[in-house]
Amino acid sequence: MKKSWLARTFGQEGESASFVLVALLVLASGVVVTRAPAPAWPGSLWRPYDPVPAYVGRRAAELLGALWDLPAGKMRTPSYRTELGERGEWVTYAAQWHGPKMGVTAFVARGA
Repeated sequence: MKKSWLARTFGQEGESASFVLVALLVLASGVVVTRAPAPAWPGSLWRPYDPVPAYVGRRAAELLGALWDLPAGKMRTPSYRTELGERGEWVTYAAQWHGPKMGVTAFVARGA
């Protein structure tokens, strides 16, 4: 399985890895920039990610088992996860019913 950019860069994977980038982003020029925290979820600052980039679709598929109790057919608590995307945008992945099927929908913070 191919490691994410986060895992390759910081040697971490999963939930704890997203916190690594929250504090600081280092630009090629060496300037350190602080990143604004993600907006509260749910909220009016989030919109469905459309069109969905390939890396967001892959991550949504990876999170299916983390956000759903698949054998029981129920959402886990919490039923969402917010992460910093590869493009520097805040992305929230939320468990949602897609008709009769369990799915994950990606949302992006406005202005990201």
